[in-house]
Amino acid sequence: IVQGSGLCKGFLIIEGEIMCSNIYKGIHLTFEEQINLFEERGMKFKDGKDKAKEKLKFINYYKIKEFSLPYMNENKLYKENVYFEDIIHRFYWDKNLRLYFLRITEKIEISLKTSIAYILGREFGAFGYLDFKKWTDKNRYCRYYISHKENEFKRKFALLSYETGSKIISEYKKEYPKELPIWLIIDLLSLGDIVDLYTLLNQKFRKEIAKLHGLELEQFESWIKNIRLARNLSAHNHNIVDIEFTTKPKIQIQEMKEKLHIYDIKSNTTTNKIALTVVIMEYLVFKINADFPGGAIKKALKQLCKYKTDEEAQKLGFKNFQIIEKLKI
Repeated sequence: IVQGSGLCKGFLIIEGEIMCSNIYKGIHLTFEEQINLFEERGMKFKDGKDKAKEKLKFINYYKIKEFSLPYMNENKLYKENVYFEDIIHRFYWDKNLRLYFLRITEKIEISLKTSIAYILGREFGAFGYLDFKKWTDKNRYCRYYISHKENEFKRKFALLSYETGSKIISEYKKEYPKELPIWLIIDLLSLGDIVDLYTLLNQKFRKEIAKLHGLELEQFESWIKNIRLARNLSAHNHNIVDIEFTTKPKIQIQEMKEKLHIYDIKSNTTTNKIALTVVIMEYLVFKINADFPGGAIKKALKQLCKYKTDEEAQKLGFKNFQIIEKLKI
């Protein structure tokens, strides 16, 4: 048996066959031992190990390690002059960025809710939304899937209608105790629900909403899916400064493209980092509210670029640091 990196690697012979087994052998480490482990890997401490230990009592070791990964080399050791306090700074400004994202996504969510409720109410009346066959895209989805989504949403509508603490809905239900009209039920749905409803809409309605936001259908749909993902990650305390999107939103506006880092010149391949979400949010929020008092996201991004270099900005997906300086959001 060979032991290393918390794994016990060995071989078992079962009924004449050789089987490989990996057994996790990690052990509980005290806060002092966690600090020592960081130090053994090359991390330094500006304010002393005692203060670092206090941080570890409230921030999980692996959360700190996650934010330090960009500063490790191929041998799993820290590069020169990597300080514990700088990683903590990075952790907190990622947190601030996530909070600012939630503020922005709320505005986009409200805009989507307003658009969907307006169109469904205009076309099918107060309760027409309950008959999914009327407004869903039958060229995109089969009738079995539409029926499934209708039943799923009706259960959700019933639950939300029962549990809501909204005063305006409570007043409405005193007089009309059954279904809620589209203009009221829409406000109870989450951003995830709203994006689902949008993708179910008949294509002409999806195009209308995309056009309202100054975009073509395919581009807009990829944007709101990216916004939904960013919102979910932000709400559940995930590291977003180091995210690499598997599916990139489509960005066809040249002015936006010019803000992004191209990491492969030959193929003209743009970044898959958080800069994508930032430029999308910037476009949408100022389309929704031209007087939006921006600046918070720019402040967080500048804090995450400690030395104000282009290299730091490119790790976030921006063309250079000057692009971050010029952000309006």
